[in-house]
Amino acid sequence: MNHTSQFGKTGTASLQDTSRWRRGVLALLWRALPLSAATAFEVTDGIVPHASDWRPAEITVPRVPPFVAALAANGGVRLLTLEQIRTQFVAAGANWPATQHRHTEFLVADHGWFQRFLDWQHYFLWEFDHRYQREGFDCDDFSVSMMAFVDLAMLRAGMHSQAAVVGRLVVRQKNRWANAQAGGGTHEVILIATDHGLTVVEPQNRWTIPLEDYPNRAHILRLILN
Repeated sequence: MNHTSQFGKTGTASLQDTSRWRRGVLALLWRALPLSAATAFEVTDGIVPHASDWRPAEITVPRVPPFVAALAANGGVRLLTLEQIRTQFVAAGANWPATQHRHTEFLVADHGWFQRFLDWQHYFLWEFDHRYQREGFDCDDFSVSMMAFVDLAMLRAGMHSQAAVVGRLVVRQKNRWANAQAGGGTHEVILIATDHGLTVVEPQNRWTIPLEDYPNRAHILRLILN
């Protein structure tokens, strides 16, 4: 699958995600290590020594903000079923695509938490100069990394047994948005539900837009939820 980057280039992606979740997170974390830490040990024959064998000079990694669920009118956590998500897609004029999921109910995120999470994600992507790399770390890698980091946020909040409405959207990039050029190639962004509604996120630069205003909402090909 060819994916369009924020700079209009294309890369190759696969929907086989078992190992990509790990690779995406590890790649971002590795790029987050200062040079002094990354060079604090030697690699022999491609094998990294055990963690106990080296001590980095300095690692500064802020902790991911623990997930906060939006509250329902009854004071409990707010949930959406898959059918309710589909109904919101239809109301927004968005194509309801082939859907991959393991859960049937999903937590809605608190919008304030979502903004803090985007700031945290931005810290990793830009403070450590982690950018798009053609055929190396492209749009689908940014998406799986963001979903994995949401999982870490839910783990910190003690909610890891549940799933939030956070999913990968594979789209046909018919229209330009968030610096991703038009051209009809496939691209990957993130869908999240907060108490402000369904929102599309470009994880490469944290642009956001309501689903009903997303210019490629009629060209969504696949939704991958937890």
